[in-house]
Amino acid sequence: MLVIEDVHWADASTMAVVQYAIRLVRDARAMLVLTARTAELPRGHRLRTDLAELDRLRAVSRIELPRLTREGVEQMAGVAHADRVDELYARSGGIPFFVEELLGASAHDLPHSLTDLLAARYERLSSDTRAALRLMAVGGVRVEHELLESVHGGETESLERAIREAVDGGLLVTDRSGYAFRHALVREVVDGELMPGERSRYHARYAEALQSRPGPGIDVEISTHFLAARRYDEAFAAARRAIEESERSYAMSTVAAMAERMIDIWDQVADAEAVAGMSRVDLLQAAAHAHRAAGNAVRAIPLTELAMESAGDDPLLMAGLLGDNGRDLYRIGEPGALALMERGLALIADDPSHEALVLRAEILADLSAAHMMQGSDDTLDIAERALEVGASAGEDGHRAASIGANIAGVALVDWGRVEQGMERFAQAREFAGDDWAPRVRLAINLSDSLLQLGRYREAVEVAESALEEARERGEERGTGVMLSSNAAEPLFALGEWDRARRILDRTLRSDAPMAFRRFLEHMQLWMLVWSGDLDAANEWNRMIRARRDEVGRIERQVETGAAYDEAELLLANGDPAAAFARLEPIIFDGRDDRPADRLLHLATAARAVGAMRDLGVAPLRPPDDLRAALDALQHWESAPVWTAIANAELTDDPAERAHAWQPALDLLAAGNGHRHLFGYGLVRQGTALLDAGDREAAAERLARGRAEAETLGSGLVVRMADDVTGRAGLRLGASADRTGRGDAELTAREQQVLDLVAEGLSNREIGERLFISGKTVSVHVSAVLRKLGVGSRTEAAAVASAARASRD
Repeated sequence: MLVIEDVHWADASTMAVVQYAIRLVRDARAMLVLTARTAELPRGHRLRTDLAELDRLRAVSRIELPRLTREGVEQMAGVAHADRVDELYARSGGIPFFVEELLGASAHDLPHSLTDLLAARYERLSSDTRAALRLMAVGGVRVEHELLESVHGGETESLERAIREAVDGGLLVTDRSGYAFRHALVREVVDGELMPGERSRYHARYAEALQSRPGPGIDVEISTHFLAARRYDEAFAAARRAIEESERSYAMSTVAAMAERMIDIWDQVADAEAVAGMSRVDLLQAAAHAHRAAGNAVRAIPLTELAMESAGDDPLLMAGLLGDNGRDLYRIGEPGALALMERGLALIADDPSHEALVLRAEILADLSAAHMMQGSDDTLDIAERALEVGASAGEDGHRAASIGANIAGVALVDWGRVEQGMERFAQAREFAGDDWAPRVRLAINLSDSLLQLGRYREAVEVAESALEEARERGEERGTGVMLSSNAAEPLFALGEWDRARRILDRTLRSDAPMAFRRFLEHMQLWMLVWSGDLDAANEWNRMIRARRDEVGRIERQVETGAAYDEAELLLANGDPAAAFARLEPIIFDGRDDRPADRLLHLATAARAVGAMRDLGVAPLRPPDDLRAALDALQHWESAPVWTAIANAELTDDPAERAHAWQPALDLLAAGNGHRHLFGYGLVRQGTALLDAGDREAAAERLARGRAEAETLGSGLVVRMADDVTGRAGLRLGASADRTGRGDAELTAREQQVLDLVAEGLSNREIGERLFISGKTVSVHVSAVLRKLGVGSRTEAAAVASAARASRD
């Protein structure tokens, strides 16, 4: 194979040789690969004619490579630059060379290599064309013809000649109604050529022209141009109009941005309060509220603190701000939330007004939620007070009453008083009415409680219904992340892993704040572990550990969840003693954690004990301690399945252990517990039968467990089954012919990865070869193992070799 790159630079004689070579070797076992950047060829370029002639040859195939998608840019960026993916994608336009160059520069800077390359094209143009491009750069990456014509102000023919030259020069492209810079980076270079006075003058022209062109989002553009032109009064008024329009369409990020713009230029505007229709403190509160709705509580905190500095001696206003600040702090897992809300309540304790009554109910509702997140025994009492006070305040208190009933429902369910809890949830729905804020909080907590009870299908329905509305309201980055978690987790439990992955991928690719992303990060770890992609799981755990542990010091649920996540990973990595040691402190520290969490932790600890026994390691704690802890949780709906799993793992005699697994398997087969544990349980039962000497029954159980795991895509359980059968010398019908499955439908990238796995390359080496991150390689390896139905890289390599041999 001969590769000739960048033939757009080739002269006529070189292309003549290339065409001769193509005709010469068309009947030989040879391949000639030519690469060219055809999108940038100006009209009349010689290569256009050459390519047209080559296309007529039957031996020639033409492949157009599209620009990279956002996912492709993410793969090039890798974990080290994960926070820059959106910026890199927007600026590079998906061109790999630009991505590579931008990775070598800091955000928002242009490396000299790109600046020189792009500026050279600009400088070759006529002065009129350069002026037109500078004018267009002020308007953005793409500008409508009519708008550009309006701001140009000169002869239309002169503008069109300039545009034609820029198009022929490869700097602009055209569509049916306007013009766009070929690359966003071209605009950056041209924009850098603007003189200060020229920039202000052009921005003012755009703002004035846009005022006569009504349409969605126009006021945001008008405000932006007037701001750049330093015409603050007009920028302020346009921002106010943009807020009103954005609120109607639930574009809360835009509301927040425009409100902050108004705050920034408040002192530059004559009679700002009259134009805004509110005080500066009210505007600060509005900006903070918009950030919360958009999922950015981190940004809401400093805005609320600024409002507190200007609140003066108004105790009602200050109490409300303290409550807002406390709510934001607990939502992002920062300390001090409870103290702030208690201060707010103290300020209005003696105020008999209706406004104080409503505010008291609202703060109590948020205070109960903060206590709930910390696992406090006071949660129910505070929630019931919020419900009572909110109900007494009439319609104005219905939101707080709904939230109070909601939190009371969570507490009652957690304490095993399920029927009463569901009654409180129904009450919360009644008080919420059509008010979205309490409705979405109800959906989050109700779906979580249903998940805790093991009612997975109901949990999915509640979470997905609210998630759809959250997306419509522009809240996918905030409440939408929590709803995504509450939908993905029961889908994982149900064995609907593809649906769970789609939710995880969509949300983790978004720029959701870390305070909300943590709800999904643990789910991603579960998926990687049970899929059997341990390299990716270990890398993911290292990446999220620091921020998870920091939040865990404040939120009990995060602390216990982190212990469970790492215990699962340690078990998968073959270190059951460390897994048990990770869980032991949270199981036996005397805290009253949620029953469902404790059951899961106890069953996992029992699995660690079972794995330790297999390795000949003595348990770190008497198994009866685990049994006693399980006995205390038998009131919980899902206790039977987790108790049965634990009892089976804690049984020492192999024959008795095999028998003990049957009740657990019956419950799992009936839809209780997590679907992937059915295949796991079959493998564990087969292992016990093997230890008891019943090889025939063991082979049947192991084969069935492996098949179940293959169907689900659980590479971890497939590997467990293969390890057991390999050590015992068993040959399973399900695995005897698996090397014949080389025809699985792999994507092109997955096939590349498989071929390199077969060469013996590590994930890091494959990533370097394909210019993608090791994490991305791990994801592809996991997919390959799942599609081929194998449990290890060695087996995958064997499949690849067999398939290659059959093709040859």
